[in-house]
Amino acid sequence: MLVMATLAVLASIGLQNFNRYKVKTRRTEVILALRALVDAQSAHHTVYGKYAGSFADLNFSLDQGQRVSATEFKGPYYTYVLSQPDGPDSWYCVASGNIDGDAWLDIYAVQNL
Repeated sequence: MLVMATLAVLASIGLQNFNRYKVKTRRTEVILALRALVDAQSAHHTVYGKYAGSFADLNFSLDQGQRVSATEFKGPYYTYVLSQPDGPDSWYCVASGNIDGDAWLDIYAVQNL
């Protein structure tokens, strides 16, 4: 009985660590994607003198992802929505997804300054 209790405690600790690791690796998607988006918007602004209003204009893609519309892209864990709240001299992207299985969405956003 003592051996079973010890194994149960060790399994519980291992499962918690595994879930934490899983969330951390899923979060990497949004960090890399938003960084790539910042770089692509910067390059687009340098070439065209304005920011892109769609993911197609940026040639934006992710492994295992698909473009839902011109301004929405669904990745493996996050959905990205691109907008231009103040016209072509601005851009804003919000990424949302539930990577840890709780009741709240994990939301990240990036924009030009």
